[in-house]
Amino acid sequence: MKFFGLLLVALAQLVPFALGGGVFYIYEGNTMFMDFTTNQAWSFYRGPDLPTCDYAAKVDVYRSGSDVSANKWGVACDGGSCPGRWLPGDSSNIDRLEINTSFGHYTWYKNRDHHIVDLNDKVVGKCEPISRDEGKVDCRTGLASFITQWTFFKCESDIIEVPVVQA
Repeated sequence: MKFFGLLLVALAQLVPFALGGGVFYIYEGNTMFMDFTTNQAWSFYRGPDLPTCDYAAKVDVYRSGSDVSANKWGVACDGGSCPGRWLPGDSSNIDRLEINTSFGHYTWYKNRDHHIVDLNDKVVGKCEPISRDEGKVDCRTGLASFITQWTFFKCESDIIEVPVVQA
Protein backbone atom coordinates (compact mmCIF):
# COMPACT_ATOMS: atom_id res chain seq x y z
CA MET A 1 0.00 0.00 0.00
CA LYS A 2 2.85 2.39 0.78
CA PHE A 3 4.45 1.59 -2.57
CA PHE A 4 1.21 2.44 -4.37
CA GLY A 5 1.00 5.76 -2.50
CA LEU A 6 4.59 6.64 -3.41
CA LEU A 7 3.94 5.70 -7.01
CA LEU A 8 0.93 8.05 -7.13
CA VAL A 9 3.00 10.89 -5.67
CA ALA A 10 5.76 10.29 -8.24
CA LEU A 11 3.27 10.22 -11.11
CA ALA A 12 1.58 13.40 -9.88
CA GLN A 13 4.91 15.18 -10.17
CA LEU A 14 5.25 14.11 -13.81
CA VAL A 15 1.70 14.79 -14.99
CA PRO A 16 1.96 18.59 -15.51
CA PHE A 17 4.93 18.17 -17.82
CA ALA A 18 3.39 15.22 -19.61
CA LEU A 19 0.22 17.19 -20.31
CA GLY A 20 2.00 20.35 -21.43
CA GLY A 21 4.19 23.16 -20.29
CA GLY A 22 7.75 22.89 -19.16
CA VAL A 23 10.69 25.06 -20.22
CA PHE A 24 10.42 27.55 -23.07
CA TYR A 25 12.45 30.48 -24.35
CA ILE A 26 11.32 33.91 -25.52
CA TYR A 27 13.42 35.32 -28.36
CA GLU A 28 13.40 38.72 -30.01
CA GLY A 29 15.12 39.88 -33.15
CA ASN A 30 14.81 40.93 -36.74
CA THR A 31 13.04 38.78 -39.27
CA MET A 32 12.63 39.51 -42.96
CA PHE A 33 9.26 38.26 -44.06
CA MET A 34 8.44 36.90 -47.51
CA ASP A 35 6.91 40.26 -48.48
CA PHE A 36 10.40 41.77 -48.00
CA THR A 37 9.44 43.75 -44.92
CA THR A 38 11.85 43.55 -42.03
CA ASN A 39 10.38 43.79 -38.58
CA GLN A 40 11.20 43.30 -34.99
CA ALA A 41 9.72 39.91 -34.25
CA TRP A 42 9.27 37.60 -31.28
CA SER A 43 9.37 33.80 -31.22
CA PHE A 44 8.76 31.17 -28.57
CA TYR A 45 10.78 27.98 -28.49
CA ARG A 46 9.98 24.94 -26.43
CA GLY A 47 12.96 23.77 -24.37
CA PRO A 48 14.94 22.48 -22.76
CA ASP A 49 17.33 22.79 -25.72
CA LEU A 50 18.06 26.10 -27.42
CA PRO A 51 16.76 26.34 -31.01
CA THR A 52 18.61 25.50 -34.20
CA CYS A 53 18.16 27.34 -37.52
CA ASP A 54 15.89 24.55 -38.78
CA TYR A 55 13.71 24.96 -35.70
CA ALA A 56 13.73 28.78 -35.98
CA ALA A 57 12.54 28.62 -39.57
CA LYS A 58 9.40 26.70 -38.57
CA VAL A 59 8.07 28.48 -35.48
CA ASP A 60 5.39 31.16 -35.52
CA VAL A 61 6.73 34.71 -35.52
CA TYR A 62 4.86 37.52 -33.76
CA ARG A 63 5.33 41.20 -34.50
CA SER A 64 5.72 43.89 -31.88
CA GLY A 65 2.80 46.17 -31.19
CA SER A 66 1.59 48.63 -28.61
CA ASP A 67 -1.80 46.93 -28.38
CA VAL A 68 -2.04 43.12 -28.41
CA SER A 69 -5.41 42.85 -26.68
CA ALA A 70 -8.36 40.73 -27.78
CA ASN A 71 -7.68 39.13 -31.18
CA LYS A 72 -4.54 41.19 -31.97
CA TRP A 73 -1.70 38.68 -31.87
CA GLY A 74 1.74 39.98 -31.06
CA VAL A 75 4.00 41.12 -28.24
CA ALA A 76 3.88 44.45 -26.39
CA CYS A 77 6.95 45.51 -24.43
CA ASP A 78 7.23 48.20 -21.75
CA GLY A 79 10.39 49.44 -20.09
CA GLY A 80 13.60 51.31 -20.71
CA SER A 81 15.25 48.56 -22.73
CA CYS A 82 12.58 47.22 -25.03
CA PRO A 83 14.19 46.34 -28.33
CA GLY A 84 14.16 48.76 -31.24
CA ARG A 85 13.67 47.94 -34.88
CA TRP A 86 17.31 47.05 -35.52
CA LEU A 87 18.83 46.97 -32.07
CA PRO A 88 18.27 44.23 -29.52
CA GLY A 89 17.19 45.32 -26.08
CA ASP A 90 18.28 44.23 -22.64
CA SER A 91 15.87 41.81 -20.98
CA SER A 92 17.00 42.75 -17.48
CA ASN A 93 15.50 46.25 -17.97
CA ILE A 94 12.11 45.25 -19.39
CA ASP A 95 9.22 45.95 -17.01
CA ARG A 96 6.29 44.21 -18.74
CA LEU A 97 5.89 41.85 -21.67
CA GLU A 98 2.39 41.08 -22.90
CA ILE A 99 2.11 38.17 -25.31
CA ASN A 100 -0.96 37.22 -27.30
CA THR A 101 -0.23 34.13 -29.37
CA SER A 102 -1.72 30.96 -30.80
CA PHE A 103 -1.04 29.27 -27.45
CA GLY A 104 -2.57 31.92 -25.19
CA HIS A 105 -2.61 35.47 -23.85
CA TYR A 106 -0.25 36.12 -20.93
CA THR A 107 1.67 38.96 -19.32
CA TRP A 108 5.09 38.85 -17.65
CA TYR A 109 5.88 41.41 -14.95
CA LYS A 110 9.30 42.31 -13.60
CA ASN A 111 7.77 43.82 -10.44
CA ARG A 112 5.81 40.65 -9.66
CA ASP A 113 8.87 38.52 -9.01
CA HIS A 114 9.16 37.73 -12.74
CA HIS A 115 5.86 35.83 -12.81
CA ILE A 116 3.66 35.29 -15.86
CA VAL A 117 -0.08 35.74 -15.31
CA ASP A 118 -3.07 34.80 -17.43
CA LEU A 119 -6.02 37.07 -18.25
CA ASN A 120 -7.54 36.26 -14.84
CA ASP A 121 -4.35 37.49 -13.11
CA LYS A 122 -3.51 33.93 -12.04
CA VAL A 123 0.20 33.09 -11.86
CA VAL A 124 0.94 30.46 -14.52
CA GLY A 125 4.73 30.52 -14.71
CA LYS A 126 7.96 32.42 -14.24
CA CYS A 127 10.54 33.86 -16.64
CA GLU A 128 14.07 34.92 -15.82
CA PRO A 129 16.03 37.32 -18.02
CA ILE A 130 19.09 35.70 -19.59
CA SER A 131 22.03 36.91 -21.61
CA ARG A 132 20.84 37.91 -25.06
CA ASP A 133 23.81 36.22 -26.71
CA GLU A 134 23.46 32.93 -24.80
CA GLY A 135 21.36 31.33 -27.50
CA LYS A 136 21.63 33.69 -30.47
CA VAL A 137 20.05 32.37 -33.67
CA ASP A 138 21.56 33.86 -36.83
CA CYS A 139 20.62 32.12 -40.06
CA ARG A 140 19.12 32.37 -43.53
CA THR A 141 15.86 30.55 -44.04
CA GLY A 142 15.62 31.00 -47.80
CA LEU A 143 16.53 33.35 -50.61
CA ALA A 144 14.36 36.19 -49.39
CA SER A 145 14.27 35.72 -45.65
CA PHE A 146 16.57 35.70 -42.68
CA ILE A 147 16.34 35.39 -38.93
CA THR A 148 18.59 37.05 -36.38
CA GLN A 149 17.25 36.60 -32.86
CA TRP A 150 18.55 36.95 -29.35
CA THR A 151 17.36 35.19 -26.23
CA PHE A 152 15.46 37.30 -23.76
CA PHE A 153 13.89 35.00 -21.18
CA LYS A 154 14.03 31.42 -20.03
CA CYS A 155 10.61 30.47 -18.72
CA GLU A 156 9.00 27.61 -16.86
CA SER A 157 5.31 26.85 -16.67
CA ASP A 158 3.12 23.84 -16.09
CA ILE A 159 0.25 25.62 -17.86
CA ILE A 160 1.64 27.41 -20.91
CA GLU A 161 2.09 24.97 -23.74
CA VAL A 162 4.38 26.33 -26.44
CA PRO A 163 3.78 24.29 -29.59
CA VAL A 164 6.33 21.60 -30.46
CA VAL A 165 7.91 22.07 -33.87
CA GLN A 166 9.52 19.18 -35.68
CA ALA A 167 12.93 20.40 -36.86
